[in-house]
Order: sequence, then C-alpha cells, then structure tokens
Amino acid sequence: MNTKDFICKQFRIYQENTALKIGTDAFILGSYTNHFANKTILDIGTGTGILALMLAQKYPHAQIDAIEIDEHACHDARFNFSRSKWNNKLTCIHNNITFYSQNCNTQYDIIISNPPFFHNSLISQNPRVSTAKHSISLTPSSLLQSVSNLLSKDGIFSVIIPFSDKNTYIELGLNINLYVIQELEILPFKESAPNRIILVFSKQSTTYTKKQLYIRNKQKEYSTDYSNLMKDYLLKF
Repeated sequence: MNTKDFICKQFRIYQENTALKIGTDAFILGSYTNHFANKTILDIGTGTGILALMLAQKYPHAQIDAIEIDEHACHDARFNFSRSKWNNKLTCIHNNITFYSQNCNTQYDIIISNPPFFHNSLISQNPRVSTAKHSISLTPSSLLQSVSNLLSKDGIFSVIIPFSDKNTYIELGLNINLYVIQELEILPFKESAPNRIILVFSKQSTTYTKKQLYIRNKQKEYSTDYSNLMKDYLLKF
C-alpha cells in the first residue's frame, strides 16, 4: 500500500502523476450512472481511472476501456487497474478520443466522461493541467461526435458538466441524434442554485426523467440522497 493512496471501499487510487486529482464530480457521476446494458464500457478522459474502477465495481463482468490523452495519467490509471480485483477487465488506452472513435470497431453500452470544461478561464502555464481542465483540448462538439461513433444502439452516454453548459450539450446532441433521457441537477447546498448537471444521452428518444441532488444542508451535513450514492464507494459513509 502506498501512503499517498486515496482509499475507497473496494479499491485504491494513486494519483501522483495525474494533472488533476479526483473529486466530488467523479464520485457523483460514477455512483449515479446505471444502465441495463453493461457488457462494454468506455471511460473518456479516465485520469486516475476512478470512473472505470467505480463501474468495474458496479459491473464486475463488464469489459472496460479507459482512454486518456496524457501519458502520465495513463501511468497512474494502469497502476490502479493492475492492483484492483478487476484488473483482467480493465484496459487503459493512451490515445486521442477523436482518433480512437474513427478507428475503433467496438460499440459501447455505457460511455462515461468527466470532461475538461473551463472555456474562458486563464490557461495554466502547465500544458498538462490545461489539457485536463480546459475544453480547448476536448470540445463538447468533438466529444459528442466521438460518442455518437462509439455508442451502441441501446447504449447511454453519461457526462457531468457545468450547469451553464446544459443547453449547449443538449443542442449539439440533437444535431447528431443523441437525445437526453435523464438530467440530474447537482446543488452544493439545498438552498443554492445548481452548479453541475449530469446529462444521460441515448440514441433512442425514450422516457425522460429530471431530478435534483443537493450535497449538504444548512448545517453542512451530507444529505441522505448524497450519502446513499456514496455508501458503496467512500469509507466515510
């Protein structure tokens, strides 16, 4: 065991080489994402491998590919995969998602992503941080087009983004026949406005659900819904 590990209930995360460390967004996205079809899964921009590992825990028989453009992050993800109980089901691919989507024959039942989403903020002097944080490295349009190329007929794409980007993603999806079937608005506190949203896309325009999740109450205690989402993964719940 490495003393720098982030310890979850069924796996550990080493993240010393990754530009951005794991946070609340990833845990909410991985916990919330569920689908009846789950034999093949793709994690776009895997970083440490956290989302791939969460879905491996949830769907231990799935074959999971995790793509990452940053070589240093790939190193962490591969190490984290290798020491997990699902190591024979997890593969980290060092590649650009646009190139990968144009040359891959696999169709995925679940595609998941916590993409870079800063549009107008100051670009970091560290190019690896810029790639991880800023949408210049992976635009919403290129992400959704890649998903459209790779998603199976009955599959879903689950993504967490700033709430302000909601309409952009929905409109871009509609242009390529990707339809939102679920929304989860995420509020830091019960009384606050949403600052993140999970959108779940499908190639089928089916039933539509919209929910809210607030993380803490006025007393800064975790909400019951948030605690229930985290209980399979985080030690504090």
